[in-house]
Amino acid sequence: MSDKAFLKLPRVLITEPLRSKLSDSAIVLYSYLISLYELSVRNGERFRDENGRYYVVCPISTVMRLLNCCNNKAESVYTQA
Repeated sequence: MSDKAFLKLPRVLITEPLRSKLSDSAIVLYSYLISLYELSVRNGERFRDENGRYYVVCPISTVMRLLNCCNNKAESVYTQA
């Protein structure tokens, strides 16, 4: 990714009623996962399961680095997203 890369933030994530259920970290992670999903779609068959659904690979270590947090918080945020 370039230095000018950015994340899209879907409006629905910052409006009620979803907003009250998600932490700020979960919103950032969800936006990041959306960008990974879009990348999977662009890469075609490589990131499709046996049912034809696209998927993303995002290990906890990546979440920890993205959010600058420990394992416990990363797992907690992952369950929200």
